[in-house]
Amino acid sequence: TNMPCSFKCTSITTIVAAIFIYLMQLKWNTFITTSPSLNHNQEFSDFLKETRETSTKALNPAVSTHNFLVIGGNGFTGGYLVEDLIQRGAKHVKILSRKGKPSKSKLSTIITNAYDNKRVSWIKGSMTNVESVTLAVKDTDVVFLVAAHYGSPTFSRYGEWSAKKTTQVNVEGTNIVVKACQQSATTQLLIYTSSSDVVFDRSGKNSVNRTEANTYYPLSNSSEATCHYIRSKGLGEKRLLEANGDLLTTVALRPSGIYGPKEDFFMPKVVAPGFLTRNIGLGAFFYFDTTHVSDMIFVYNLILAELNVVERYYAGHKKDIGGEAFFITDGDAVNLAAWEAWVPVFHALDIPLKRWLWIPPSALRFTATWSEWVLYKLRDIGLCNIAPMLTEHEGWRATTTMHHDITKAKEKLQYMPVVSTEEGMVWLGKEMKERYRDL
Repeated sequence: TNMPCSFKCTSITTIVAAIFIYLMQLKWNTFITTSPSLNHNQEFSDFLKETRETSTKALNPAVSTHNFLVIGGNGFTGGYLVEDLIQRGAKHVKILSRKGKPSKSKLSTIITNAYDNKRVSWIKGSMTNVESVTLAVKDTDVVFLVAAHYGSPTFSRYGEWSAKKTTQVNVEGTNIVVKACQQSATTQLLIYTSSSDVVFDRSGKNSVNRTEANTYYPLSNSSEATCHYIRSKGLGEKRLLEANGDLLTTVALRPSGIYGPKEDFFMPKVVAPGFLTRNIGLGAFFYFDTTHVSDMIFVYNLILAELNVVERYYAGHKKDIGGEAFFITDGDAVNLAAWEAWVPVFHALDIPLKRWLWIPPSALRFTATWSEWVLYKLRDIGLCNIAPMLTEHEGWRATTTMHHDITKAKEKLQYMPVVSTEEGMVWLGKEMKERYRDL
């Protein structure tokens, strides 16, 4: 029997579409897994050097006279922190990492030189292991807890393993670090890199100029805790702040949307659709909400906030900062859901900003919510192992107005952003242009 023409056409169209989607997926994976350079370009390196030697040089004495431990120092934020501590003259910096010391081919020149001069060292181990943490904390004055588990997939809300792992790292691991610091003969200060997401409220209540006083931790058994990370990170922060006392000062920083050169998780997902379709004239052709307001934190602003805590502590202000949480942002209110904040990055990557297709925020949230659940069920029964492009939490976070007041950080930590969000995006755009030059 001859196959109907309409059926043939439909079949051919389906096959062609499947091939196109498959090729796009390959290109997508190539894009988001392309690694940034280990070293900053000269222009950005000069900017960081000038900042250390001029506007933020008051931080240097507190750094140069102490020993530090960075838990999670091999990561994006931790790497910036380690490099800045080294360049400000820290006596010694230890890094606690599950994988230990990376090969020299995976280290920046700054860290390689510090290692050769015995100014940085690694301890291989997990923050969930008492022996490893105790060894790492020994002879350390200040501990930065930067490491965290974000769930698997990242920011997911389903799965027993993900729930168990985030609890093990973000709650139990934090408890282990706190106890080790309390029992240490030298450790005086523990700084926790938390997140503004620990008090994320998708209802949008008190959404503009949120303060530390008018926010609360989402209940772990409610729909407000839209992922395992929020629930566990909030519990970890709460317990760490409760441990503040005479022998150990604990402080939590709540950054909002960390970005900057070499960031390789969030920003590639943002620019990938526009970058992969720019040659066919689409680019950033869709948008969600022109009224959306949020904030972000340039990674070096966050590093300065971390060091402001150290400086304030050794300047005799432990009672002002101990047991306190602080929102940390660039201090700018920006639009993310209609791409306004990303314009410098789009320009650097030659991505046309078209915005002719409006996608209601509710549609994005619905799609993210159900795609996460369906893919979880398929993974659970062994039919596939695909992570959602966006989880429920990411869908809500991207489309919910959420802006934070940093007055408390300015007053008590003397925190002052040195880079605006627009300037930060320019720096990021320059780095990403170099990163993707061959794609």
